[in-house]
Amino acid sequence: MKIISLNIWAGIVFEPLMAFLKKQASDTDIFCFQELLFGTEEKIGSQGEYRNIFQVISSLLSEFTAYPMLAPEGSWFQGNELEPGLRVGQAIFIRKGIKILDSGEMHTYMPDSRFAKDLEVTITGNFNHVRLRNNNKDILIGNLHGVWQAEGKGDTEERLEQSRILRKFLDKMDCEQVVVGDFNMLPDIQSMAILERGMRNLIKEFGVASTRSNLYKKRIPFSDYALVSGVDLRYFQVADVVVSDHLPLILEIRET
Repeated sequence: MKIISLNIWAGIVFEPLMAFLKKQASDTDIFCFQELLFGTEEKIGSQGEYRNIFQVISSLLSEFTAYPMLAPEGSWFQGNELEPGLRVGQAIFIRKGIKILDSGEMHTYMPDSRFAKDLEVTITGNFNHVRLRNNNKDILIGNLHGVWQAEGKGDTEERLEQSRILRKFLDKMDCEQVVVGDFNMLPDIQSMAILERGMRNLIKEFGVASTRSNLYKKRIPFSDYALVSGVDLRYFQVADVVVSDHLPLILEIRET
């Protein structure tokens, strides 16, 4: 079972992204995407973002079923307000034919927190998941777009709370687990340690130097992660392809 996670940056690097997805779709079972726009018009925004990128990707991945999660209405993209009615969010795409047991979504912050009230950042702090059957074993696929804060990617009250919320959820899941996405975290903070409990952090295990492409100009090399528990890992790679300001995470699980 092959899984790819990618923050697609709303399709700003459009042609290379489409070529990458088309190539990977032939042997990939699950895609986990962050930073999708859910418009219906073929319109490119001021930063080069594709307003209907979810629609475009859904058409390209016609052999997959999408499980989208919309961020709260009014959430911004890249520091800019979106036009009324245009939503931003994330999605998991599962190849048709894979047995789905259930799916769900949740925010990773408290509803009365200062974070919840700031629409500039609520594109993040979102987690959606699908539980599926793989060769008589249940496996949870989680897609996290972790809280983003202007002060950086270290420990904060909100980030620690997010990790506690997710750890509580994951501890209830009596199955194999794969949690991927743009966590917006540094690797050696307490927030990450909470999430890592009982799981393998593949970014650390494989000595990955960066998950950002050369389009990202800040000196913070880490943001994206893959955590696994119980699975028989066959392969892991951070692909060195410029299809976003993030790099794709690619992992393959042996089907035993």
